[in-house]
Amino acid sequence: EETVTFGMDTGLKKINELSELKLEDVYGTHYTLQNLGGKPGLQASPVTCGSRPAKVLARRQESLLESDYDNPDTYGDDRILGGNFASHGEVPWQANIRIMTRNKDRTEYKPECSGAIINEYWIITVAHCVKGEAPSSFRVTVGDHHLARNDEGEQQFAVSKVISHENYRLGSFDYDIAILKIQPTKSGAGIKFNSFVQPICLPKETDYPGVGTHMIVSGWGRDKLSGASSQPILKMSMLPLIDQKECSQLFKGQITLRQFCAGYKNGPTDICRGDSGAPAAYLFAEMYILYGVASFGTDCPFPNYPSAFTNVRSYQHWIIKNMQLRSDNKLERTLPDRPHWSDS
Repeated sequence: EETVTFGMDTGLKKINELSELKLEDVYGTHYTLQNLGGKPGLQASPVTCGSRPAKVLARRQESLLESDYDNPDTYGDDRILGGNFASHGEVPWQANIRIMTRNKDRTEYKPECSGAIINEYWIITVAHCVKGEAPSSFRVTVGDHHLARNDEGEQQFAVSKVISHENYRLGSFDYDIAILKIQPTKSGAGIKFNSFVQPICLPKETDYPGVGTHMIVSGWGRDKLSGASSQPILKMSMLPLIDQKECSQLFKGQITLRQFCAGYKNGPTDICRGDSGAPAAYLFAEMYILYGVASFGTDCPFPNYPSAFTNVRSYQHWIIKNMQLRSDNKLERTLPDRPHWSDS
């Protein structure tokens, strides 16, 4: 009989059957390792999920007044080119997944997909981005905003583990989900949270956003059907959740209950190539919850078609089980608390 222990210094709980694990079981007092005051060694500070730091939001409001709307390199720019340019730190759970490419004798990591931060060590994305590739093929960047710049708060990590859903098959979009574990530092530290880098809350079984709920979808995917697979500045769109039956009809029955649609049937805003794995988040009780990751509809907007996403809530048990089994210690496998003001 295997016993799995999780939680940190308070609220320790034991579960004897992995099949019994639920999201509520792995939320607990969570800590991030930080080097404080220049002193050697690491100290702990509490972390919650699903927040956007206030000073970033204040900066966003200021940028709306000061942006040069004729300059696409302006950080706070709200010009719509298939989406708005995000302000740096406006989507702090965003992860940029780069894949290794070789050009003659040169090796570099080019932006391939997006993902979302769920704790200091784990990133969630889609399987079709990472299936069949070795962990060494990837680099994960968090706190990234402009791909050609080293942004404030930006951090880059190697990847130690790539876990795709065992039922996923290349060429299919069902079971299109994967999690990546970053390579910790020698001291065991992972992602350092700051004003530009924060984890997002995973959905609980009781989290049901209604039809029409606006999802914040963000990524570096290209703006047009032709051209580079990515554009340099992070963009975000607000896409409404579509009724599941209508979603299935639009995609001629190819949509399962493990997927959902969001977007506009006739609108200009959609996910595009390079946006695979883009997080779809919504605001509830003053926290942001990850409802999905962009799966297909990613070759740019098709007339009369919204975008399709993997429903993260459908894989709650799979995510938790694999975090439990593939993590090396309690810190790595524990999810941050939801904010204290949330009753859910």
